[in-house]
Amino acid sequence: MTEQFGNSIPLTVDLERKLMWPTEVGELLSSPITSITDRYITVVDTRNIHGGSIWIFERESGSFAMSSVGLNCSSTDCSVGEMNTNVLTGNCREKVL
Repeated sequence: MTEQFGNSIPLTVDLERKLMWPTEVGELLSSPITSITDRYITVVDTRNIHGGSIWIFERESGSFAMSSVGLNCSSTDCSVGEMNTNVLTGNCREKVL
């Protein structure tokens, strides 16, 4: 579970299967965990053909950072659209051990 500005983002992190997904949406939208160390977990999601995101969790403290960039298309062929970037930081309610 991650929190940003008082809002909760329920996430499920499955270390055995190396997947993370939004809990409320379900495993269908899972992203691969690309690196696990004693201190950090990294998730890189490039499923969006016009962008992607990276999550980094600090396992002991529960802190996290997420950054994403993508093209939000306004037309079916993406000839019209605008770039969008997001950065989130916060703390998980539980440590990711």
